[in-house]
Amino acid sequence: MDQAVIKPERRLPALAVSRGIGIGRVVFLHGERRHFFRIDLDPSHVEPELKRFSSAVDESIKQLRKLTVDTAPDPNQSVSDIFGVHLLIVEESSLIDKISAVIRDQKVNAEWALKMVSDQYLEKQILTAD
Repeated sequence: MDQAVIKPERRLPALAVSRGIGIGRVVFLHGERRHFFRIDLDPSHVEPELKRFSSAVDESIKQLRKLTVDTAPDPNQSVSDIFGVHLLIVEESSLIDKISAVIRDQKVNAEWALKMVSDQYLEKQILTAD
């Protein structure tokens, strides 16, 4: 008589967000850095992904403008200036176009495209002499 191999139960400490059980693939994220996954899109999903990305960019611009509003002399003006630089990057640089091109050309999700373009900028920055 064959005995079934019983795998030991593995309990993971977690915060319950709903009652019941979950069945599916588990993905473990390690370390402090955010992890982004590449999702290859069906060609029919590229335009909706570009719209989703554009909507996120618009929301970011709105939030950055709110953070940079100069209402009164403020000792934290440098904080407002930092967000102003972020706003300038989003509105005036080729960053958004490059991310959109990656989504369109490689047919991938916006998060992955952002990671790829950011990695390219980081690599160039590292290679640039001070």
